[in-house]
Amino acid sequence: MKFKDISNRTFFYSIIFTLISFYLFLLLFTAWMTDDSFITLRTIDNFVNGYGLTWNISERVQAYTHPLWMLLLSSFYFITGEPYFTTIIILIILSLLTVYILAFKISVEFKSTIIVLIALIFSKAFIDYSSSGLENPLTHLLIAIFFLIYLKKENNNKKILFLSLTASAAALNRMDIILLLLPTLFYNAYKTEKLKSIKFILAGFIPFILWIFFSLFYYGFPFPNTAYAKINHGINNYELIEQGLYYFLNSFYLDPLTVPLLLFGLIFPFIINKKSLYPATIGIILYLLYVIKIGGDFMSGRFISAPFLMAIIILSQI
Repeated sequence: MKFKDISNRTFFYSIIFTLISFYLFLLLFTAWMTDDSFITLRTIDNFVNGYGLTWNISERVQAYTHPLWMLLLSSFYFITGEPYFTTIIILIILSLLTVYILAFKISVEFKSTIIVLIALIFSKAFIDYSSSGLENPLTHLLIAIFFLIYLKKENNNKKILFLSLTASAAALNRMDIILLLLPTLFYNAYKTEKLKSIKFILAGFIPFILWIFFSLFYYGFPFPNTAYAKINHGINNYELIEQGLYYFLNSFYLDPLTVPLLLFGLIFPFIINKKSLYPATIGIILYLLYVIKIGGDFMSGRFISAPFLMAIIILSQI
């Protein structure tokens, strides 16, 4: 981060510390666990106690949608034997790491850092899903790490490998998040060595590929059970798209800052003509179209926090 906008670093750090402290206060004050998170916690309890990655002990069904988040929680639950506060503490740590990376590693100047922190603090979607017990905070951290790597100036195969590993981890955490990251990953590969970069992309996605094979072997299906339930619902596409649009209208009504900032983040790269950020906007658009196509979600803001974070990363490059 550059300090050209101020001369007093102590003053700078005091402002940043105050904003981050306020974010932590909000995080602690609003921390919660959605009912969906207990689906994963039940699976983790069965897993840690030797009954396998199951919801019902006798049935191999993948009821959770976030393998990486499940495995991370399992490792800590194995140590503590306590699910609720263990999950909350991990969520807080992940969220603080994300904010740290955004404020001190990704933002280019002091004013960018202030914009980022204020936007995150006043985004209901981001605050709500900085906890919740779901995979969102880990997704946020992986997106931040991905762009921390991407925004470095050099382009080489080592960078492609690290970007691919991070994108693979994000997909392993929740598969649809890959829509956000793939355009940027492929753009960086194109700027590097094009065809030669493909083997590094494939190498980076080995963890995700291994999970797919494990899921086929263990569960009999490559994707979570919920994915197939959502496909075979009998609702026509028009009604789903209509509901998806209502999902965004609902988010705008309950959270009037997040959606406008998300949309502004989409057009900002074109305003400043920064081509390196164009792929990120494409990723956001693909993801938003996907959310509309599936009819949104019953948890307001859940599917908006990740693209919002990417829009804020774009704005941090002012």
